[in-house]
Amino acid sequence: MVGLNCKETHCRNLKRRIVKIKKRPKVRLSSTIRTNLSKDNSASTDLVIDIPSLFRNAGSFEPVECQWSPSEIVTSYSSAKALVGVLNVEALTEKITVSGSIDIHWIGPCRRCLEEAKGITQIFIQEIFEHNAAEGETFEFPSGEKLDLKPMLTEQTLLSLPLAPLCSDTCEGPIDTEFPIDISQNQTSDSKQINKKDPRWEALDVLKFDDDQDHSA
Repeated sequence: MVGLNCKETHCRNLKRRIVKIKKRPKVRLSSTIRTNLSKDNSASTDLVIDIPSLFRNAGSFEPVECQWSPSEIVTSYSSAKALVGVLNVEALTEKITVSGSIDIHWIGPCRRCLEEAKGITQIFIQEIFEHNAAEGETFEFPSGEKLDLKPMLTEQTLLSLPLAPLCSDTCEGPIDTEFPIDISQNQTSDSKQINKKDPRWEALDVLKFDDDQDHSA
């Protein structure tokens, strides 16, 4: 009876953990993007879990060290250079849970001075892989004998990369003496020479607005 009660208690605890994870609100990428991520990362054997071996030790965590340098986790604002951390993978009844923390080492242009900015963003992973996964809640259980963690990590990284990187909290933007600007209304030929164009903004010169077209007409 004591052994049976312990088993029932263990099952109840597992159910509570699953419910707790499912109730956490999530932001997800579309299923189309997920499919493309799976294809992009399918060639590598890093961070791939053997499912039969995992279920032979059901109920116990298998630590997985992450030392991954992805090449294509890039947004318009920043890119991931390395993912470092430890994940705990556990097999439950027809489910696999993945938990842990990952440090995202990223680079991107500073939003103020446009020089290269670097930083580390820590994310916490708590995911479930199951059959008939709930959209936006869990991930689909693999059809084969291998579980590739890279698509899941790629998704979480894309959602966590900074949208407006900053090289330093004290960054004041471009150096005034390098690209001086004379904003006085009475500009002379000398002041026009002072207004040296910043080459980082040359792409904006090709923009044409309706007011410019009206004046030219």
